[in-house]
Amino acid sequence: MKKLSLLIPSLIAFNTFAYELEPIIVSSKQSHSEKELLDTVSVYKVNTSDASSSTRVVDLLGKIPGVEVIKSGLFGGTAGVAIRGQETRHTLVLVDGKKLYDSTTPNRGLNLNVLNTSEIEKIEVLKGAQSVMYGSDAIGGVVNIITKKADGKGSLMVSGGYYSELGISSSHVFQNESALKLSAYVQNSDFDSEAKDGTEKDQSENKGFDLKHTFDYKNFSLDSNIKYSKNFSEVDEYDYTNNETIDDKFSNNSDEVHSFGFDLSHKANSTLDLKYIFASSRYNRSIKYKESLDYTKDSYEGGLDEFEFRGKLKRVPGPMSFGIHTVSERYESDDVNEKIVTMNDVFLSQYYEDRINFYELGGRIASNNDYGSHLLYSLGYGRNLNKENQIKLTHKTAYKAPSVYQLRGPETSYGLVGNENLGPEKSRGVELAYLFNLNKQYTLNSAIFYNEVEDLIDFKSGTGYVNEDYGIYRGLEIGGNASYEKFLVSANATFLNISLSSGDEASNRPDFSLNTKMDYKYNDHQTFGFVWNWKGRRFETVSNETFKLSPYDSLDLNYSFSKNRTEVVATVTNIFDREYEVKRGYSVLRRAFQVGMKYKF
Repeated sequence: MKKLSLLIPSLIAFNTFAYELEPIIVSSKQSHSEKELLDTVSVYKVNTSDASSSTRVVDLLGKIPGVEVIKSGLFGGTAGVAIRGQETRHTLVLVDGKKLYDSTTPNRGLNLNVLNTSEIEKIEVLKGAQSVMYGSDAIGGVVNIITKKADGKGSLMVSGGYYSELGISSSHVFQNESALKLSAYVQNSDFDSEAKDGTEKDQSENKGFDLKHTFDYKNFSLDSNIKYSKNFSEVDEYDYTNNETIDDKFSNNSDEVHSFGFDLSHKANSTLDLKYIFASSRYNRSIKYKESLDYTKDSYEGGLDEFEFRGKLKRVPGPMSFGIHTVSERYESDDVNEKIVTMNDVFLSQYYEDRINFYELGGRIASNNDYGSHLLYSLGYGRNLNKENQIKLTHKTAYKAPSVYQLRGPETSYGLVGNENLGPEKSRGVELAYLFNLNKQYTLNSAIFYNEVEDLIDFKSGTGYVNEDYGIYRGLEIGGNASYEKFLVSANATFLNISLSSGDEASNRPDFSLNTKMDYKYNDHQTFGFVWNWKGRRFETVSNETFKLSPYDSLDLNYSFSKNRTEVVATVTNIFDREYEVKRGYSVLRRAFQVGMKYKF
C-alpha cells in the first residue's frame, strides 16, 4: 500500500458548501456546531420549490456540492450517492439521526428512490471518513436527512407534469407538551422508457406514510416515529451481448421498508446531555428479470436493529462526547439461509478550544462478530485567523465489513458472485479546509482532500467480488454564496482524480463538475430562479468493458408564487433539451414541465 505521507494530491478539485447563509448546525445524533465538528459540512435547506419540482431525495442530493448521484434510468432501478468520488456503499444514510440501510442489497446500502422529499426539512452532508462518530459504513461520509416536526399545521400538495404526486400532512400540538404528526404521499410516473432508445413507457410508483410523536416533560424529550415506504419500478434490462438496454415489459424492481424508532433525550444537569436511541427496520426486496428464455423473480428479506447510548459533557476547555453503539443486521434470500451480523462499538471524542485554536481527538473500538475489533481514530486542528477567516486540518480513519451478499452471493449463469475470503475495507484520509464568512452575506469555502481505501472491494464479471489493493480519491473543492438585495447566488465546482490499483476507471464519477444557482425575489410573493449543471468526462464499466461518457450540461428554470396559505411552483427541466448519458443505455430526463400547488391549513 502506498504510504499516506508520500501521497500529495497531484490533481485538485473544487466544491461549494453553502446553500444557506445561516450558521450550520449538524443535528445528527446530537447537535454540534460546524466549528466543533472540524469537518466539511454541507446543509441543503428544502423549500416548497424543491419539494414540488424534485420528486425524490436523489433529486435534491444531486444539488449538494461534492455529492454525485449514481442511478439507472429516469425513475426506476436503484439510486445511491457517492461523496467525493468514493463508492456509494461508503456513504452512510441517516434519517433523523438513525441508520437506514438495506442489509439485503449487495453493497449493504439503501435505494434512495424509496425516500420522498415532501416532509424533509433539510439534508446535512458530512464529508470524509466519519467512522469514529458514526461507526462502520461511514468511509466516504454521512448523509443525514432531517424531517419536519409537528407544528400544529397541515398541508395538501398536488403536482403534475413528468410525474404526478398527491401528499397530505396534518399535525396537532396538545396542551400536555406533546405533538402528533401524520403525513402520507403517493407519486407516479410513466413519462418515458427507461431504455435510451426504447418506445414503451415504464411505470414507477412511490408511496408511503410517516407518523411522528413528540413528548416533552421537564428535562426529558421523547421523539418516536413509524415509517413505511414502497417503491415499485418497471425496468428495462441490459443486453450484454449487444451492449445496449432494450425494452422489457415484465422486468421490475420492488423495495419495501418498514421502520420504527425513538430517541430519548435527557438534560441531566447544566453540563451533561444524554441520549438513548433505538431503531428497527425491516426490508422486503424483489427483482424480476429475464434469464435465458424465461423470467425469474428473486426475493430478499432483511432487518436492522440499532441501539445507541450517547452522552455529551460540556466543560472547559471543550465538550466531550462518548457512548456505546450496537447494530444487528439480518439477511435472507431464496438462495442464502438467514445470516445475522452484529457490531458492538464504544467511542470517545474530545474537543478543545482557546481563543484562536481548536482541536479534536477521537477514538472508536469497532467490533464485528466475523472480523474482530478495529481501532479507529480522528485528529483535527483548526485556527481562527481573524473574525472572517478560518482554517482546518483533519486526519481520520474508517472501515467497512463486507456485506452478506458479497460473501455468500450465489453463483449465476454469468459466473461466481460471493467470496467468503473477502476482508474488510480500511480507509484513511486527510483534509485541509479554508472558510471565509463576511457578515453572513458573502461566503467562500474550499478544501483539499485525500482518501485512500485499502483492500477495496470490487466486482469482476465472471469472478465475483474480490479485494483490490487500494483505491485513492483526491481533489479540491471551492465555492461560495453571495447575497445582494433581491439576489441570492451560489456556485461550486469540483475536480476529482481517482486511482484504482486494478487499473480500471471508476464508474460514473465525473472528473469535473460545476453547479450554479441563482434566485431573484421579484416581490414578496414571487421568486424566479435557475440551476445550471455541468458534468465532465466519466467512464462506465459494463461486463468488464469500459465505455467513455461525454460531458454534458443542463439548465433548469423555476418560478414560485406564495400568498397567504397557497404556494405554486412551476419548473422547466433541461430547457435546452440536451441529449446526454448518465448511465450507459438508459434514458435521461429531456425537456419536461412540472407544476405543483401546496395549500396550508
